[in-house]
Amino acid sequence: MLRTIRFGEADIIAHLYTRDLGRLNVIAKGARRTKSRLGARLEPFFVTQVMLRRSKLGGEGGLRNVQSVDVLSAHDQIRASWTLQSAGAGALDLLGRLSEEGVANEPAYHLTVRLLAQLDDVAAPDPVHVSALVGAWELKLLHLAGLAPQLGVCVRCGGETNLTHVSSEDGGVACLECSLPRDRALDPGVLDAAIWLMRSSLPAVA
Repeated sequence: MLRTIRFGEADIIAHLYTRDLGRLNVIAKGARRTKSRLGARLEPFFVTQVMLRRSKLGGEGGLRNVQSVDVLSAHDQIRASWTLQSAGAGALDLLGRLSEEGVANEPAYHLTVRLLAQLDDVAAPDPVHVSALVGAWELKLLHLAGLAPQLGVCVRCGGETNLTHVSSEDGGVACLECSLPRDRALDPGVLDAAIWLMRSSLPAVA
């Protein structure tokens, strides 16, 4: 569950990220009514099993209707911590912005489910630790989307040594010989950390 939006007097529009259909925008009719069982099950960070029905042609802009919701993981620890909640919200926002509606990316789905599980398992949230975990997820997500920066070799000559700068324009690091005035100087420790985060599993970072 990426996010929810109040709609009309009693409805909720939910943005989901699904295993089989990628990002979907759906509507839960009457979910904000007191007697509805849907509203409390449509919350960010929830991993759910949702039954949907297509709306009639033209209704609610063609949004699918939510028929039922089963919560598989509520991730209460994330919701109870501002640090975890802020980090998780940023991750879900990035996932939503990088994904196209109706286009499946099963590896991205499973990667995000693992991130939420790892965040929920953090006993004493430390901002630096949490940032590293989300940073590893971001690099892996960018890789799945074909947008990951080139970190191991110079983006201009392919050299593997003396990587001292980063080029946002060319999408990677540059060696001293290929660096341009518009490139930013890069701390070797930052580069080593980024490469480690890219190559390490989320449990290893956690």
